[in-house]
Amino acid sequence: MESTNLLNNRAAIDLLVSTFYAKVRANNLLGPIFNSVITDWPAHLTHIASFWETNLLRSSNYKGNPIENTKK
Repeated sequence: MESTNLLNNRAAIDLLVSTFYAKVRANNLLGPIFNSVITDWPAHLTHIASFWETNLLRSSNYKGNPIENTKK
């Protein structure tokens, strides 16, 4: 079976990330949690998309350490 990677460019990753988080923000249970923590959604979405672009496309756009950020 042939594999097709639909997440093969930044535009596709941006679309997935923005669609996913739009649904999270609108969710009655999850929305209030995320909306109370994230104050700059455009910057957050760019940062998350860069993380996925780096991992999926082997780019070097993401700068950060997601594991270290959870140790606060």
